[in-house]
Amino acid sequence: MKTSSWFLAAALAVTLSACGGGGGGGGDDTAGGSGPAVPESASRSMAGLMSYLGDLVRSKPDSAEPLDLTGFRPPKSEDADAQDLN
Repeated sequence: MKTSSWFLAAALAVTLSACGGGGGGGGDDTAGGSGPAVPESASRSMAGLMSYLGDLVRSKPDSAEPLDLTGFRPPKSEDADAQDLN
């Protein structure tokens, strides 16, 4: 019984040390991408945001650069009704 507890503790220690626990890539931690900026119309209203997102999806940006989100401020309303996404 004592041997299996020791073995379990050793296995746990090896497993935890093997994962490294890092996560930091050491890269640049800026919020903006190197691609195009989100237009101001997407920040003004929910309709503008939905229009921009629809255009973005239709353009199929699978190979595009990440969007620059530094100036993007999504519209929010605490008292507006939920809108259908379809």
